[in-house]
Amino acid sequence: MPAQPKISSAPTPSRHQKDTTYIKLERPVIAGSTDTARYDRFVILAIVVSCLCFFLGGLTALLFSVPAILLALSAVEAKKSGNFSTAIFLTTLSVMCDIIGIVVGVLTVVGVVLYAIQASRR
Repeated sequence: MPAQPKISSAPTPSRHQKDTTYIKLERPVIAGSTDTARYDRFVILAIVVSCLCFFLGGLTALLFSVPAILLALSAVEAKKSGNFSTAIFLTTLSVMCDIIGIVVGVLTVVGVVLYAIQASRR
């Protein structure tokens, strides 16, 4: 008698299908951002820029550095609540405001110094 084939109730994957396992995460995992230390750095940067602008006389730069502080603090809160995309967006805006504040502050100080030099020559 010929041997009868074994009948299996479990489906076997065809040669074109891969046996994959999917893991569903509750929230996205971003490497290196398990705590708020990364976002706290931007708050510190915004405060340092504000202090430098205030003490060096570039008060017009405060128009950009104060919103940078508020955006950085909002980014920390968004990170704590688990909204990573909003935290990254607010952090980017905060850094952009800091950079603009630094440029405006430097231009203001240079402009005042050049004006003072020109006024002293008269």
